[in-house]
This record gives sequence, C-alpha cells and structure tokens, in this order.
Amino acid sequence: LTERLNEINTVVFSTCPQYGCNCIVTESIFLRTIKGKSDLMKSYQKAYLRNFTEFNSIMKSCPSPGCDTFISCLKKGSCQVSCLYCENTFCFKCLRDGHSPCSCELVSAWDNKNKDESENVKWLEVNTKKCPACHRHIEKNQGCNHMTCRKEAGGCGHEFCWLCFADWKGHTNCNNYDENKEKKKNEELKHELDKYIFYFNRYMIHKKSLAYAMKTQKALERYLDILNTTKNISYNDLQFMKEGTQCAIKSKRILMNSYIFGFYLKDDKGPPVKPLFEYHQGMLESNADKIQGFLENNSIDALVAIENYDEFNHNFKIFKNSLIGLYTTTNKFCDDFLNEAENNLLSKISFKK
Repeated sequence: LTERLNEINTVVFSTCPQYGCNCIVTESIFLRTIKGKSDLMKSYQKAYLRNFTEFNSIMKSCPSPGCDTFISCLKKGSCQVSCLYCENTFCFKCLRDGHSPCSCELVSAWDNKNKDESENVKWLEVNTKKCPACHRHIEKNQGCNHMTCRKEAGGCGHEFCWLCFADWKGHTNCNNYDENKEKKKNEELKHELDKYIFYFNRYMIHKKSLAYAMKTQKALERYLDILNTTKNISYNDLQFMKEGTQCAIKSKRILMNSYIFGFYLKDDKGPPVKPLFEYHQGMLESNADKIQGFLENNSIDALVAIENYDEFNHNFKIFKNSLIGLYTTTNKFCDDFLNEAENNLLSKISFKK
C-alpha cells in the first residue's frame, strides 16, 4: 500500500494484493495500515480528496503547482475564481488561468491558432508559389515572370511562367490571367496575417505585464514590513497597497484576454460595436499602466527614503489617495468592460471550433 501511494491518481482504487482478488482496499484498512506515518497519511488524504473532486461538479482542487487547496463553486459554466491560499486566479470550468471576458471555447481556439503552422502557410501563399513540376515553394525576387526552379536551391530546373504556370518554352502571353482576382486574394491573406500579428503582439505584451504585476505583488510584502517598522504605519492602513496591486493584476489579465476577444469580434451585422469596445479597452489600458507606475519599486523606495516626519506623512497621504482613486476607477472600468463584453458582445464573436 505504501508503494501504491506513489500513484496518487489511482491509489484509492488499490485492490487486495492476493492474486485473483479484485476487492478494493477500503479507506479504514488503508488508514489503519499507514497509521502513525504522517507523510503517508497526508498523501492518502490528498489522493482521496482529489478523487472525490474529479466526480464532483461543484468542487475542484486549485491547479496552481504546490497548492493543496480545494475550492467550491455553485455557478454553472465558465466562472473565474481565486484561491484564497495562493491567490491563483483560474477558470473553474477548464482550470486554465482566468480568461474573462473570453469563453473557454474562445481561448481554446486562440491557443490552437498559436500552436499550429497556419500562419506560416499563409505567408507561403502570399509570398511564394509552387513549381508546377516538383511542387517546391519558390519566392519571386525579380521583375521578370520567367521563373526557373533552381537546382542549386534544391529545385528541379523546370522553367515556367510566374503568372499562368505554363512551360516557358513556347510561351507567348497570359491573356487569361485575372490579375485583379489574384491581387485581391493576396491582399486578403496579407490583411488577415497583419491582423493576427497585431493582436498577438499586444496579447504577449500584456501577458508579460501581468507576470511583472504578479512579481510586484510578491515583492510588496517587504515594503509593507518596512513601512510598518520604520514609519510606524499599521498593516490595516497599508491594505490599500495590496488592493492596488490586486487591481493591477486583475486589469492586466482582462486586457491580455481582451485582445483574444477583439481578434474574433466581428462587425458584420447591425451597428458597429468594435470602436466602442476598443475605446473602453484603451481607457482600461491607460488606468492599468498608471496603477502599475504607482506601484513600481522606485516610487515606493522614494517614499520610504523621506526622513522628515511631516514631509513623509504629506507625501504618503497623496500617494494613498491617488492610488485609491485610481484602483477604484479602474475596478469600475474592469467590471463595466466585462459586463459589456460577456453580456452584449458575445453574439458578435465568430470563430471556428
């Protein structure tokens, strides 16, 4: 049974070791066997709880590595929750990192898009054509339409027309070539690729900003201790700094996911909604950056370095009021933004599952 504890996902289904016996070892027998060994008891209890939650629709274990907390949620469907122990924010339905205002399906589609090679294929379609003989991709780097599939580049030596793909030998003209149609097709492919790059770059920028904001949260404890011990400020009076950091993390996470939402948001029917969505996105972006600026280490270092008592109190009061005003406004922006996206704009989302 001790050996079976190494297989945490199946240990609760351990059977009698007697050959041919399929009787499952009960919890009472298991606990009696490992009694007095606290590390083994803890491992079994963890396995037992994990097995219980796998078949429980309203309870799941926190997906954060090293966290043994179990969380209950009565709301059905996708729901963003936070672990009170490790402060990890995740989706209760799919266990991914919190992804509001996006649905689980939308995030899955985005992840698949980033993993596959579709964008490389689009580049090849825009910038190259296949040799009609050996089907290798060839990039046109000169003005003449007389193309040669170069052997020194791994080609076959075939010569053909870039426009109509006919053999160059005996070739006279390409009267049947629809240049406008081909040009339109290439422009559409380029536009789609440029759009993807635009949204992907901003998604990654906010992903890095989120990671930095989370590091700021971990470093904040040291500053709270310094302000408490050197400036004699109670921890209760410093809670606004924690709330400001939590707001910065919340807004950065929403902004990161908003670029997934924006990529798939369409204005095909009815009045345009994307300009208003982008306006609110921009306002949230501005406020999130201001909060992060307030919480930068050098800003707090400058505050801590003030030795004069009256000067420090004056600057601390300005810092506190400014930060509270910022995160109060930003939290409202976050809530309004999520409410609008999740309740009014989801019908405008279009993607292939």
